[in-house]
Amino acid sequence: MNPAEQTTQFTDSKNRKWDATVDVPTVKQIRNLLKVDLLELLNGRHDVLQKLIDDPILLVDALYLVCREQCQSRNITDEEFGRGLVGDGIDNAVDAFLVGVAHFFPKGRRQVVLGVIQKLNQSLDRVTAKSLQALADPRVDQAIDREADQAIEKWLKDIDRPGSGGS
Repeated sequence: MNPAEQTTQFTDSKNRKWDATVDVPTVKQIRNLLKVDLLELLNGRHDVLQKLIDDPILLVDALYLVCREQCQSRNITDEEFGRGLVGDGIDNAVDAFLVGVAHFFPKGRRQVVLGVIQKLNQSLDRVTAKSLQALADPRVDQAIDREADQAIEKWLKDIDRPGSGGS
């Protein structure tokens, strides 16, 4: 995703349309309520966004704060909002949120934030590719087989142990 060319609009898994425009009150609420300071992005700290992406509950809470007024006008609770953020819905919301965060900052600083977002996306892409590559390694299957064999062997020993009710 290139945030400079995207929109803050997204559709959740329940086909509801939202706007993830980030403004000063929202940044303040995210900082005060969730202890995530989006202004740290100006210091090149991608770990701010990484914290949100690594914790889907925290991420949905941040998204709710971004969309809270829209939810209130539609009588949608934070829980109901969260139920719409699964699968493609959460992907759509994250993309729109990142665009909203980037566009919150003035042009010069926006370039720094866009760079941080780009690096974060590259990092996530690399982790995904390396994870998929590792999963294709036959040693993973061998390790799973060893773990399964050990678990079954332990289970069988527990059954044969006196007083276990298995004999």
